[in-house]
Amino acid sequence: MMKKICALLLALLTLLALFAGCSKGNTTGTKDPLAVDEETKKLYDTVVLTIDGNDVTYKTYRYYFHELYAFKTEEDPDFFKKEGALEELRTAIVDELKMTYAIKELAAEYKIVPTEEQLKEVDEYIATLKSYMGDEFASTLASRYNDEEMFRDLLIYEQYIYSGLFEYFTGEDCDKLDFSDEAIKAFMKDYNCAVHILLTQKNYSTKENTEKVAALLKELIHAAEEAEVQITEESDSAAVIAALEGYFQKYDAAKKQMSYIGGLSVYVNRLMVVKNVLEGESPADIAIDYLNETTGKISGETAINELKILASKLGKDGITENSLTDWSVAYAAYNDLINTEIDNYSMSSEASWPSVEKQDALFAVELMGAVIKDQGKETMTNTISFLDKKLGQAFEETTLVFGEDRQDPYVGVYFKKGETNEPFENVFFKLEFGQVSEPTYTEFGLHLIKRVELDFEYFKENMYASYAAIQMVDDLAATYEVTYGEIYNTITPETLK
Repeated sequence: MMKKICALLLALLTLLALFAGCSKGNTTGTKDPLAVDEETKKLYDTVVLTIDGNDVTYKTYRYYFHELYAFKTEEDPDFFKKEGALEELRTAIVDELKMTYAIKELAAEYKIVPTEEQLKEVDEYIATLKSYMGDEFASTLASRYNDEEMFRDLLIYEQYIYSGLFEYFTGEDCDKLDFSDEAIKAFMKDYNCAVHILLTQKNYSTKENTEKVAALLKELIHAAEEAEVQITEESDSAAVIAALEGYFQKYDAAKKQMSYIGGLSVYVNRLMVVKNVLEGESPADIAIDYLNETTGKISGETAINELKILASKLGKDGITENSLTDWSVAYAAYNDLINTEIDNYSMSSEASWPSVEKQDALFAVELMGAVIKDQGKETMTNTISFLDKKLGQAFEETTLVFGEDRQDPYVGVYFKKGETNEPFENVFFKLEFGQVSEPTYTEFGLHLIKRVELDFEYFKENMYASYAAIQMVDDLAATYEVTYGEIYNTITPETLK
């Protein structure tokens, strides 16, 4: 979604190819990666452009050209069919180089330089790779327009300069950023937040199917919102059940129109459990049985065992005067476990969102807490409030099931104006907070977009330091003067050697 390739470290791409033990193949240049002719070697030291006094040689430039060419065409196979594609690629290369020089300059200013021990670690790592890969080491690097010297420099940059700088900015000892609430609020004014459901035709066979799924999902999200509006602090269980029944009927009707909608069954089944609790003669027993059922499907960490113990104890003794305390301890531990998995998902493309079984258990323990708090009361205020909250999360829950790109729907995607594609922004900025768009096409597929208010506390704790650091890098890079050598405009995917 973002135009900026922020934190797409080109060295990391090389590392991935090395660990895979093979190259992705050539996207530009010679078929034999090691067969570099003498004419090409003579070009190596030719200055292609100069950034803030730093000469970028042909050898360096062609590496960046190749990597960003591969990135662009992998993201969009038809990229070079677009008018102005080559100029867009060249601009992206210059931006990436400017960012790299800005990071190096800031790192030097703040005395973030690799130690002798760290340099030794890099050399030992390279020696291990060479020993393990043999002749493939040089050929794999060459297929990426790289060599051992450049690879070493990229490793040092990625591991100790880039990472070191951002660890400094996000660490407790950083005194270069203003962490006052006023400064953070002023900084946040430039940002927006969206949650979106992306659907692509490859999963629904035809364009018509994709559009119909999107339309039905929007209707169901609206139906959940309507049910939520009908639930107030004064609502009794009967009124709440009636509101839920209306949503269930619309879900059943949508599922009959398209079987794909059955993907929402997990969410709907959870709401059905709350309905059973509200209309049952023994709400506590229903909630306890559901907690036991869901915890029986998961295993592993200590927090899960604590949840199992709670479920077993409630099943044996029912709700007692100590149940709320026992619940609070087990819930806190399990909720921390889920949040850790979500944090890992946000930080690593290798991590997964918590499994459906773990999500079911979280829903069950949250419901159990509400039922415990309502025990002995005439009205089930806490249980109804819990349901109200879950109905309000219909868009986020639908995103988890149907969304085809990577995002945390409970946080949203933070971005500045101009950082996402134009069709997306044209729709987004016409929405009110909380409003969901009509199905909208972009180059990535069909979207349902929800505009979300920024969460100050979340932004302060999780985003401000890194975003402010990126802004500092961008501001410095924007001051750099760029001059172009005679060879600059002659380099194309066809002429790259």
